[in-house]
Amino acid sequence: MLRKVQRSELELWVSPPRLNTYAQRTADSRVVDEYAWAVELNAAFMELICHVEVLLRNVVHRELTARHVSPTGTPWFDDPQYVALNNNARRSIQKARNRITRGGYPATADRVVAGLSFDFWRFLFVNAHQIDVWNRVRHGLLGLPGSRRSTNHFAIFEDAVERVYELRNRVAHHEPLRLDLALQKHEDVLLLAGYIDPRAQAWLDSISRVGPVLASRPGFPPPPMTSLAAHARRKRRDQQQ
Repeated sequence: MLRKVQRSELELWVSPPRLNTYAQRTADSRVVDEYAWAVELNAAFMELICHVEVLLRNVVHRELTARHVSPTGTPWFDDPQYVALNNNARRSIQKARNRITRGGYPATADRVVAGLSFDFWRFLFVNAHQIDVWNRVRHGLLGLPGSRRSTNHFAIFEDAVERVYELRNRVAHHEPLRLDLALQKHEDVLLLAGYIDPRAQAWLDSISRVGPVLASRPGFPPPPMTSLAAHARRKRRDQQQ
């Protein structure tokens, strides 16, 4: 049975300043419900971001592995002549290995890749890695916009990764999202998925809970999600052309 919670209790648990952020955007009688709904919205975003993070790391791992020649079987991330990772990235790899071995498992390349955070993958898409990462990975990106030589695909893809990375950090740190930008943030996540593979984008769009959660905000009539979503998708298509 759902327990009725008083605002004073929630303030004690999450702090008055934090709860005040949510109180400013709804009626006093709905503050507790607004907070619970906002956490549900963040969870819906995180669910979608998790799918896209796996998409991103998989295409990077697949493409870099396919083009890496190592007689000893050394994975691409352990070959500094192939990908010149900085010290932070190498520490991340070692931490992932340590966690795996402490758990009693062999630190295979696939397990290490799965154990690396979004920080690792995001910072592979910076200017310093245009040659050793981007020029290899871009061949596996099936939905990059346009085909003109003047199109700066690296800048477009890096911007898409950065947008999702920033959103992921905000959601992961339990910060409230600006509701007037929520639908656009949703489209940002789908845009990155579409650059990697349009089929994955269509699947994620079909299973995303962000739209239904947005429409279920306590005390507010459901917004015209169909028209808003159509508008956002038109913008996304414009970006992909």
